Amino acid sequence: MSMHTVVWQRLRQSRDWSVTIDELEKELGEQGSKSDQSDALYLLGQITEDVIPERERALGLYQRAWKVFPDNLKALSRARELYSELGRSEMVAKLGEMELRSPAAHAELAAIVGEAMLDAGLKDKARAVLEKAIERTPDNVRVK
Repeated sequence: MSMHTVVWQRLRQSRDWSVTIDELEKELGEQGSKSDQSDALYLLGQITEDVIPERERALGLYQRAWKVFPDNLKALSRARELYSELGRSEMVAKLGEMELRSPAAHAELAAIVGEAMLDAGLKDKARAVLEKAIERTPDNVRVK
């Protein structure tokens, strides 16, 4: 049975989703490899965000998924995107900086992080990141 199915079954049988999510977070954070734990926590974050919806709670799950297994960039990326949707530029910049450390980070990320730094008033840091963005995407008119 897939992790997705297990999580949904537990939620369907629950009278209090908040308590069940707490229980699942604890259980999923202790089972399998670090990669499996991270994937399970990410899935729980998606469900928390999409179904309940509790964005702040989902953010915590995404960040925990990334901390358990830092190679899980999808968790860090989703947390950054969610912070962007919430208008929290300082957190977009912070998580984006962490994400930029990975060789797997996409080319446009430096531009996103640089803009978030500008929005958060971090002009000096933004300049360095935006210079990297121009190196990665020299045709990006917005970055220029």
